[in-house]
Amino acid sequence: MKKIIRYSYPICLFYFLRVLSIIWIELFLQGGRIEPYSDFQLTFELTLLLVTSLAAFGAIYYWGDRSIFKWPKIKVSYLLATIGLYFFLQVFNQYYWRWFPYHITENQKALDGIVYAHPSAFAWGSHLFTSSLLGPLREELIFRGAFMTSYFKESKYFLDVFLSAIAFSYFHMIGFAWSWIDFFFYLVAGLVVALVFRYSKSIYYPLLFHIAWNVSSSWSHIWSFIYWYLINP
Repeated sequence: MKKIIRYSYPICLFYFLRVLSIIWIELFLQGGRIEPYSDFQLTFELTLLLVTSLAAFGAIYYWGDRSIFKWPKIKVSYLLATIGLYFFLQVFNQYYWRWFPYHITENQKALDGIVYAHPSAFAWGSHLFTSSLLGPLREELIFRGAFMTSYFKESKYFLDVFLSAIAFSYFHMIGFAWSWIDFFFYLVAGLVVALVFRYSKSIYYPLLFHIAWNVSSSWSHIWSFIYWYLINP
């Protein structure tokens, strides 16, 4: 019975995540149109993120490999591998813009649209907090912590890495029109973060990696928020 639960709970988490993503799209995007939303809706979004994160943590702790939560030793090799993969992804990002100029993923368009459509301090700050911290936490727990410790664990053909990356990429396209370019972009990003997890065997390295990537990608929005609402309100 325990073995059945171990193989089934990541799928249940992913389905739960898919349902909540569809709810998020219906509440905030309204079929592709960014419309104003209330503080209640924003609070609801934060609650959904917290619920899925807590559900993923509890599921991994009771049915998965809880060793990923042990605080890892700080090894130079881990740090160098993580930094090296981060710069690899930065280089890939530069080539991506050369290969597909002016192409922005549908997911990123929606995130940018929410920021510009809701410029209030509460809405903007909460959104940046979720995309920079809560979002990476939820995704790393599910796509690395649950998937990679339940399916093809440490496969010599890196099937655990590929499965995690495919699920990660598909998740970022839920509710949007299919695009092979978008899928390719998130697939490469998912492969890189999955390699960080596989190499370190800890959830903390890929989590910090993911947070650093999201923060760097949203830095202009973060700085604008700091300047307009904290430094020069």
